[in-house]
Amino acid sequence: MAKKHRAHETELERLDREENQYFREGGPREGQWGLNEIQRKKIKTFSHGGKTWLGKINRYPEDRKKPYLVPYRGQKVYNFEYNFALHKPDKPLVRLIKRREVAPLQEISKNTVSIFSRLRKIGGLELYWV
Repeated sequence: MAKKHRAHETELERLDREENQYFREGGPREGQWGLNEIQRKKIKTFSHGGKTWLGKINRYPEDRKKPYLVPYRGQKVYNFEYNFALHKPDKPLVRLIKRREVAPLQEISKNTVSIFSRLRKIGGLELYWV
């Protein structure tokens, strides 16, 4: 199992390098949407060997009836559909997202930083779309 886990980390590291290279080169140009495919590959790699949950931080009115965390079972993931992936649900993270939803405009940025800090602390995966 440790070997499989290490291969998983290596693939995520490779995808991170590819993602970073994409940003260093100036990001998307017309007709180049490679970053979105990198995010889908990252989700798939992250999900190997265990359960994965996907979540969204910027929840719009149409998202309010949806759960905060959705299990990933290999389904198609659309651009901007989710902002992060986790190996297990995390109640403190969901509480932070809920707090952000009702926060005054001047506090949203601070709340977003708290969300991503929590995400990093629990080993979550950040997703970036273009």
